[in-house]
Amino acid sequence: MADIDDDVLVSLDALTIAAIVQGRLDDSNEIASGSKGKQREGTLTDAQVALQLHNGDLNACATLLQDRMMAQSMCLAMIQDGAVIDEAQRQEDQAPARNSSSALVKVPNTWEDPETLAKAAVIYNVGRPTQNASNTTASNGDEDEDITVAESSTWAALRAAFGEPPLCECAGCGDFTESLDLARVPCDHEYCRTCLEDIFVLSLKEKDSFPPRCCEEIQLSDVRKHLPSDLATDFEARYEELSTKIRTYCHEKACSAFIPPGDINEETGTCPQCKRTTCTVCKEAYHLGDCPKDESLQLLLQAADVAQWQRCYQCGRMVDLFIGCNHITCHCKAQFCYVCGEPWKTCECPQWDEDRLTIRAAEIATRHPNRRLYQPGQAPRRADDPATIAAIAAHLRDHHLCIHEHWQRLEGPHTCEQCGDDLRNFIFECRQCLITRCYRCVEDLL
Repeated sequence: MADIDDDVLVSLDALTIAAIVQGRLDDSNEIASGSKGKQREGTLTDAQVALQLHNGDLNACATLLQDRMMAQSMCLAMIQDGAVIDEAQRQEDQAPARNSSSALVKVPNTWEDPETLAKAAVIYNVGRPTQNASNTTASNGDEDEDITVAESSTWAALRAAFGEPPLCECAGCGDFTESLDLARVPCDHEYCRTCLEDIFVLSLKEKDSFPPRCCEEIQLSDVRKHLPSDLATDFEARYEELSTKIRTYCHEKACSAFIPPGDINEETGTCPQCKRTTCTVCKEAYHLGDCPKDESLQLLLQAADVAQWQRCYQCGRMVDLFIGCNHITCHCKAQFCYVCGEPWKTCECPQWDEDRLTIRAAEIATRHPNRRLYQPGQAPRRADDPATIAAIAAHLRDHHLCIHEHWQRLEGPHTCEQCGDDLRNFIFECRQCLITRCYRCVEDLL
């Protein structure tokens, strides 16, 4: 078996080298089958031992060649099919949406990045051979030497012919590292594996360091291949928890699981682990009624007492009555008395306040200073005339149970007493209780 010159070997492709290795294996097996020794049974001569070691090297080399050719084939297919994939994606993006409520979302393709393709070409030796960051050496002498990886002269020659990969500076530690070991973040800075791992570990420990970022946030999907798998899995599992500004944990000390926002309804959180409920305000076990530790609610209740507002017994909304009788119908459809807050018709409170009714009548009189009063044949009077105000107040008493069936449009600019909008041509007045509403609020009322 004659040796092949290293310069010739470097110029050969992988298939030719594989054929040469297979030929040497066949020759070695033929020599082994024809050799007969005079040694005792069960023992081997030095030549036979050397032949077995040689066969082991050749088999290892053949396996390595097969793995390399498989990886190279996969990388070539990915690169060559990139144009076809891009064209298919472009046609899909240009296609109209299937329905008005859906839209095509283009998922970023990592293999569209020229740098990623270049790194893959270096790793799998596509095209011009380049070094894959290996610095192992092998001994060609007869004496035993300490070596890191057993390597044949064939692969040593191939490795020696590979070019040195470029060195780039890590934005974290400032060390120069081979470009293949650097992760590029969205702001185009590059980090070595150690610095990148430190950034993600710190983001899990320090609240101010989350999310992991350089000039902008670093997405896990962009650098996952440069992180240890256990760290990436832990970060992915805790991302929602760390992204939540105000967090709620299960009040049960033995559980203490994080309660995601999707499991919180108003001020009650349901633990996804033990299914216990927790108050999101005081972080203790769920309780009925207002939370005594809700400072903002306590301040609101104090302001309501000063302003004499009333609170809906069903939904807890605050109500400020400035128009109408004491019969309140809340947005939640609950009906209650404005004076005592009890359900309607369960108390003995008056149906209206005379002072508030007089003020309301004066407002309506001012709204229509020149309009004839509500009895036919009556002459116009001044808006501030006591008789006018008294007549309007009497009218309001007679129609305080109005169901708002009849509306008329007001001419000129007026204000909706429901939403506060000022409109010129779209304000309507109920002909019975004399409230004013814009067109939108009339539709909501009906």
